[in-house]
Amino acid sequence: LVSQCLGLPANFLKELSGDRIEPFKILCYPRATSQKEEIGASEHQDSSCITVVGQDESGGYQVLKDGKWVDIKPTKGALVINIGDILQVWSNNRFRSAVHRVVNSKERRRCSFAYGSIPNPDMIVRPLPQFTTEVNC
Repeated sequence: LVSQCLGLPANFLKELSGDRIEPFKILCYPRATSQKEEIGASEHQDSSCITVVGQDESGGYQVLKDGKWVDIKPTKGALVINIGDILQVWSNNRFRSAVHRVVNSKERRRCSFAYGSIPNPDMIVRPLPQFTTEVNC
C-alpha cells in the first residue's frame, strides 16, 4: 500500500527492504504515580522503514503535529502505522518520520506491542532515484 501511495509498483518497497523485521517488542508502561513518571517513552522517531504498533485501551500514544501533541485514541482491532526515518529518506521527504511519545496514564498501566521493517544492514540508505528530481523539504 505504501509503495502504491508513492506511485511505485505494489511490492517495490517489500522487495527493496526484504522480509527483515526488528524484534517484536511487548512494551508495558507502569501507571503514573507522580508528574515525574508521566512520560513513558520520550519523544523520538523510529529508525525503521515502517513501525506497526498495537495498543491497549489505556491510550497515551501521541504524535507531534504542527507543534502540538495529539492523542492517538486506541481503536479495538486497529494498528498504528508509523513512517520511520528510512522511508523518509527513500521517499526524499514525501513521507515524514513521525515524532511520537508515550504518556503514562494515572489510572492504569499501558501495554502495547511494536515491530518494524528494516532493510539489510549493509544497504546504503539514500533517496530512491525515482524521487531525486527535486528535493522535498
